[in-house]
Amino acid sequence: MIKKCTAPKTNGLRSNSYRFCILIIGSVLIFINSGYFLPQSELTNSNFSTNDCFCKQSDTIKVCYLPNDPYCLGFDLTICNYSLDGFFMENSLSLKLLNPAYFGPAGIVKNPLILDPIQDITSVEDITCQACDLFFVGSFNIDTVAGTGSNTATSVPEATLEHIRAWSTTCESNLVIVGQAEAVPWGYSVGNVNINPNSPAPNNTLFSIFDRPFGVVDSFNQGGNYQAVFTDGPLSGYQTLAVDAEGRPTILLDNATNDIIVSDISIFANAPGIMTLGDQINNQQDIFACNTFAYGCQIASGVNSAMSVLEICPGESAQLPSGVLTTQVGFFVDTILNFKGCDSIILTEVRELYNDSSFFEWTSCEEDSFSIVVNNITYDQTNPTGNEILQNIVGCDSIVNIQLNFLSNSDKIIEQESCEGSNFSLVVNGSLYNENNPTGVELLENFRGCDSMVTINIDFEKIDTNYIEYFICENTSISIQGEEYVKGSIDTITIEGNGPCDSVIVFQVFEYPEPEVLLPEEIYISTTGQGVLATNIQNDFDFEWTPNIGLSCNNCPNPRITKTEPEIESYFLTIFDSNNCSYEYEVKLNYNNAPFIPNAFSPNGDGINDYFEFFLPSSGQEILVRKFMVYNRWGGVVFKSTQELNSTNQHRWDGREMDTGVYVYLIELVYPNGEEVSFSGDLTLIR
Repeated sequence: MIKKCTAPKTNGLRSNSYRFCILIIGSVLIFINSGYFLPQSELTNSNFSTNDCFCKQSDTIKVCYLPNDPYCLGFDLTICNYSLDGFFMENSLSLKLLNPAYFGPAGIVKNPLILDPIQDITSVEDITCQACDLFFVGSFNIDTVAGTGSNTATSVPEATLEHIRAWSTTCESNLVIVGQAEAVPWGYSVGNVNINPNSPAPNNTLFSIFDRPFGVVDSFNQGGNYQAVFTDGPLSGYQTLAVDAEGRPTILLDNATNDIIVSDISIFANAPGIMTLGDQINNQQDIFACNTFAYGCQIASGVNSAMSVLEICPGESAQLPSGVLTTQVGFFVDTILNFKGCDSIILTEVRELYNDSSFFEWTSCEEDSFSIVVNNITYDQTNPTGNEILQNIVGCDSIVNIQLNFLSNSDKIIEQESCEGSNFSLVVNGSLYNENNPTGVELLENFRGCDSMVTINIDFEKIDTNYIEYFICENTSISIQGEEYVKGSIDTITIEGNGPCDSVIVFQVFEYPEPEVLLPEEIYISTTGQGVLATNIQNDFDFEWTPNIGLSCNNCPNPRITKTEPEIESYFLTIFDSNNCSYEYEVKLNYNNAPFIPNAFSPNGDGINDYFEFFLPSSGQEILVRKFMVYNRWGGVVFKSTQELNSTNQHRWDGREMDTGVYVYLIELVYPNGEEVSFSGDLTLIR
């Protein structure tokens, strides 16, 4: 069904001009409303209430979305941040949608987009009053009960998602893009069994979001450790738009709401998906994302569309829906007011049928009496050439070109290549041709009985000898005629040439020089769990860091590090140079871990917890204790040790003369890499 109306907006921000999404191809304007079309009989099955819907009048499309906060607040970026203002989308998808060259008055799609975060949704009216045209839900992969990341759970309340779905059903022009665990209220569930690549569903009767104004998408991939397909759907059904390599559905059009449901939201993300960073469209993933929002722009505009094809023969004219006659081929757009008072955009493609052109040629001797009749005209030696116009199977002209050739004799050239000293010979008309007699002319009779002049030319070539240098990567070999050769090898081989003679090749194998790469032997990770793998590589290379966990990227020279559990001891960098050679290097990690500081002690002389002391990490690092102080509740200093030592045994407080109660401690440490960290907190003295 076509989404073609909208619920009234109450914010008073609507303009008075009709809104269209327009694609410009050459000098022809094509409205992208040639998107999804269904037969008229299917339009009566709508589940939408259209009593309050009308043709929209607006120049700008508002894309509402759930913001990254508060749904990701306090959680690891690698398991959340799949929102338009989240880490994985704000520098890729959002920038492309806000690029005026794509969405704007002078862009591919004429509607500029506004990205508007909305939270605290307690009813459908909260969304309606926000004047939303589209709603991009995003994904918040958090199990709020366990407090951990989960691709099958979401931190968005179910009631919020139900309100978003209900808003979609209030009007056909309200579009929601939703996926993964957030699609449960729509009746869908997913499983982590996707096999790339994904591609448009075959035999789809709907116009596809994969062939829209930003280009054609033949295939796309899901990224990351979680790659999903749909395992269940609602009884109301859906249209399959895309499938994985095994034919399982991965993108759907929901029948009940006309919303787009995706199995894995990462197809809209720059990580772990493969959308590119920045505001430019660079790959198929970028094209697919912008095509999807262009489709949403069409739906939000509330413009009805239709498409027709007219076929004409060359030179004929076609009548467009507006009544205009044209002899031009291409796309034509007519705007007609339909029965609901909305604009109907009719896209007509005028195609030119073909005129056949065939060529009949016959060669014979002059004395032959060959003839042929075409279109009641006789062609023979007295009338050997001409053109006749017939009618082909599509009703257009078919031009037949006749060419009869009557020859007195025919000529033939025999050219042959051989090697010197090969003893090659050829007998033509009883004459022997060899290295001593390589050329000549013989007069024969051809298969038509005409004289045939045969020219013989045998070329005896010399054997070539060449020298070739081969270059290989470090610690590799090259295979030549089934033999393996390593650096420093010198040999002679015979190579079969393109001609009749073999070539003798003398070759030598060299090794590409290793590139100059400057890497630190070790990297310190701060007490906050952050660090940077800083490199100083002069040339252009491709990079791959392993393992690829805990890194902001695994294919850049200086990725940021986030501490993982368990701790990673080393990262390995593999670089690939322009010769497709690879080199591996190791960078070890040192962690600046926080000390263990107890929050209570009992200085009663029983030998148990008699002192307040802290314990440095047992990593073998020399950590400098710059300051160790204890304060009472009024801020008075009751213990002070500012001697810079590396042993906590000399930094302890016995507290024997102090009263029972709460005290405050301050500890300043300096780690081997120069990181200075202060630790403070409450301390309870008990007896």
